[in-house]
Amino acid sequence: MVSTRTVRAVAASSATALAFGAVACGSDGEADNGSLLTSIRATAVPQTAAESSGEETTGTPVDDADLDEMQRAVYLTMNPGSYDGWTRVLLENSCHKVADPIWAEMERSGTTLEQLEKAARLQARAGQGVELPHTEVSLHNVHVDGERATATVTAVNSRGTQTQTQIFAREDGRWKLCS
Repeated sequence: MVSTRTVRAVAASSATALAFGAVACGSDGEADNGSLLTSIRATAVPQTAAESSGEETTGTPVDDADLDEMQRAVYLTMNPGSYDGWTRVLLENSCHKVADPIWAEMERSGTTLEQLEKAARLQARAGQGVELPHTEVSLHNVHVDGERATATVTAVNSRGTQTQTQIFAREDGRWKLCS
């Protein structure tokens, strides 16, 4: 059986590795209330760094497909659908730099993703799950430079608003969170 400590350690590592962990996910011990929406509600203002700062840069404008992928990655990690699926969503939408150390820790501890998900379901049933409030996200000042990109991401939910820069990397043919 996977220990609660292992589940919390991997989940904490995942949350720390991604932006907005404190706003998107609570640690108050409340179970998922099922109020998460499955539709994507993200807004974006595509810009290069030059457009947002008035400075000349070598960045390229963001095309709609790239912007959609970035929005989707942020939205899904902020709104994974359930506590037990959260780690999987985080790992699937994170670059190797972020995901590989988490996979390595799981391997080192002899823990599988399926075991973590089962343990998280059991925690939620016991009233020890983490509440994942629905979070609206918006991307601004999006700047693409080859296989790397940055965006100012604002996350808003019932716990507050947080804005910070998110780094993205294009891996496996799509944009993934990388900070």
